Amino acid sequence: MPNLIVLRTMSKAFGYAGLRVGYAIAAPDTAAVLEARRAPAPIASPAARIAAAALRDPRYDLDSEIRERERVRAALVAAGFDAPPAAGNFVWIRSDADLGAVLEAKGIIVRAFQNGIRVTLRRPSENNVFLEALGVEPGAVSGRESTIIRTSTETALRITLGLDGNGRSHVRTGIGFLDHLLTLFAFHAGFDLACVAGGDLDVDEHHTVEDVLAALGDALQQALGTREGVARYGSAVVPMDEARATAAVDLVRRAHAEVSLAFTGERIGGLAVSLLAHALERFTMQAGCTVHVDAVGADDHHIAEAAFKALGQALRQAVAPGDGGIRSTKGIA
Repeated sequence: MPNLIVLRTMSKAFGYAGLRVGYAIAAPDTAAVLEARRAPAPIASPAARIAAAALRDPRYDLDSEIRERERVRAALVAAGFDAPPAAGNFVWIRSDADLGAVLEAKGIIVRAFQNGIRVTLRRPSENNVFLEALGVEPGAVSGRESTIIRTSTETALRITLGLDGNGRSHVRTGIGFLDHLLTLFAFHAGFDLACVAGGDLDVDEHHTVEDVLAALGDALQQALGTREGVARYGSAVVPMDEARATAAVDLVRRAHAEVSLAFTGERIGGLAVSLLAHALERFTMQAGCTVHVDAVGADDHHIAEAAFKALGQALRQAVAPGDGGIRSTKGIA
């Protein structure tokens, strides 16, 4: 069929968005015309080899994405929206109303058309933010996850935290060393963390550091829910070359922080180290738990790294499944 070309991206189901690769199926003569017009931006040879190998043995793991798509679509339909069946990683809502403007006013950007909107699906807690913005009851979400979106006069941020993750993170706060510390924290805690923030860094980094750690505490509080069935306690000792940090966590709903970071200088890169103890205290207050962190050493970089690693390790233990219920140090009557 010389008038038909089938296009497919490998960014979605194959998970190769970073390769910027896809393929076309067409009649030989049509394919030859496309081939002649590859330049000036042909696909890189390594990307083409990886794509070809994937096509020889395609493997998908899309069950969770499909379940989430159907959950969102069912919630929209139940609320009276015209959301027809979909086969991609998005939902389509037919509407003559300007739903795109309604959502944009609430800080949510979707692809808007004259007759509806297309909404690319994200993590369940993020999708719930979108549903709630349309006045839709989102229903239950499986897994322990939360999304915090916050805008103040100094900072705008978005955090998604998944407690049952694989330690994957994407952190962009505009403060390189803070990004580094939060990435280490997520990895050692086994949390999935996405954090994007923009603040008044032209003034200083104070508001961004404090607001990000406070929002991270809110995200932990929200993701923990009732806190039933968690181990509750966690502790860790982490050496980092000459530095050493200890952290202890109790997820009981009594907010208390004891943070001692023995820095020897004033800054690490673009971050004033005096902010870290204060920010960890804000994290603790917002999370509603008890946290003790101590770190000493000769290198300030290592002291900070060890502290955030130790806190992550302690939280990994504390949020792990326990023996049911909310554990009490006072026993059961």
